[in-house]
Amino acid sequence: VYGMPTVVFEDQHLFHFACGEKHTLLYSGAKTIEHFRERLFSYSPTKEAVHFPLRFTLPIDLIEEMIQFRIQHMQ
Repeated sequence: VYGMPTVVFEDQHLFHFACGEKHTLLYSGAKTIEHFRERLFSYSPTKEAVHFPLRFTLPIDLIEEMIQFRIQHMQ
């Protein structure tokens, strides 16, 4: 999608990644963002993406939870 690296699981797009000048973008879909919205608040979530600032370490535990949620709710 739009030339972004994409993680595919069972022939479906699971996540898309992009890197900006000041942040890493993780596109995970609206359902996942909404489910984790309170925990993502400090990462400036949009409707379908999270902006992780490059100056901070990625929250791997949270990202793993988001991946598991996304897998469980794939249609």
